[in-house]
Amino acid sequence: MENETITIELKRETAVLLVWLATGMFLVVVAFFLPGNSTGLWGPLAASGVVGALYLAALVWYCTRPPVSVRRRWITIGITVITLMAAGMGWAVQKERGEWQRETQLSLGTQTRRAVLFDDVVRILKEPYETFHSQRGQVRRSLGEVFQKKYGKERVGTNIFTARSKWDSLQVILTDLRDDRIVLVAWDSYSRGKSAEFTNLGGQRGKIQERFTLTEGGLNHETEN
Repeated sequence: MENETITIELKRETAVLLVWLATGMFLVVVAFFLPGNSTGLWGPLAASGVVGALYLAALVWYCTRPPVSVRRRWITIGITVITLMAAGMGWAVQKERGEWQRETQLSLGTQTRRAVLFDDVVRILKEPYETFHSQRGQVRRSLGEVFQKKYGKERVGTNIFTARSKWDSLQVILTDLRDDRIVLVAWDSYSRGKSAEFTNLGGQRGKIQERFTLTEGGLNHETEN
């Protein structure tokens, strides 16, 4: 009879622990997916980490209830607290490192994209500029006329850049064309600019945009975002 009672008690404890484990897994998963609008990974991880820590605290409190001795109970609670604090500190360090790596990669990517963008725009303007200055004789076309001969008329307000592939998001817009001045504004759909509030010509916010003004005296470049 006593053996049967012990067996029933063990089965009951096992069932309770399984319920605890299932509940903990469910709560952690729900907490991870709760910040549905989060664009990063650290927010969901933090939410699930907090819920997981609270769950472990409650589980330890439950598992160390009497008849577990008071001494063992507080030793177990102390070890759990120290472990959770160490895990929290490690998470904070990893979060800071991860954010630094992300910012570094974004910064390098933006610098690379600006360099490519600059090279593409200079390539567009180089031939008309050199052609203009290589003219001889009394009849000379203006800088604007030379540009029109290369890229055609009625191009103001349109993209004059030929994409390398369907994934190339660079746009080079001819915003002003005069006899003595050519203004191009170049922007990219993916690379992050200096200000998140800046809106480029394509209506996108926070992306890079560069302005290039070519005159008879040379090229003037301005970073707008």
